Amino acid sequence: NIDLVKVPPQPTAGLAPGLERDLYPAGFDVLPDIVGLEDGTTSSVAGLDLGGCETSGPLTLRYRGFLLIERTGVHTFALQSLGGSRLRLGDLVLIDHDGPHWLSRKSRSAYLESGAYPFVLDYTTRADAPELRLDVAPPGGELGPIGPGSLWRDAATASRGRAPLG
Repeated sequence: NIDLVKVPPQPTAGLAPGLERDLYPAGFDVLPDIVGLEDGTTSSVAGLDLGGCETSGPLTLRYRGFLLIERTGVHTFALQSLGGSRLRLGDLVLIDHDGPHWLSRKSRSAYLESGAYPFVLDYTTRADAPELRLDVAPPGGELGPIGPGSLWRDAATASRGRAPLG
């Protein structure tokens, strides 16, 4: 069963490579209101890797920026996590894989026109070794990791190194 969702793209002017990653040193059973969390740091990262987070224990992350779609058509997304995760494109929750669970994957397809889409990926885990992966299959293609060339952030608000949030 395939869900088809049409989401309008955004302008691509003023974007820089990579994403912003907000990191909070606490994990939860379900995704919290991340905007209300304290004691977090933000950094610019090249992609969706967990660099610097692999052995830090329980944590909550938010990756934010834009997903660049090169070809119009049906794209399938697969979100795999150990713990709660949620993928949003614009205001649309494309995949909600929240709640405490072992490593598992949830998929959904969306019809996307070429362009840049506001992108937010939230993740929380109480595990000592977090696991998070997002794959995409472009029209007619196979599932595979989203490449760094597809992930962009707002150049005007991009963080410079690591800074406290709040």
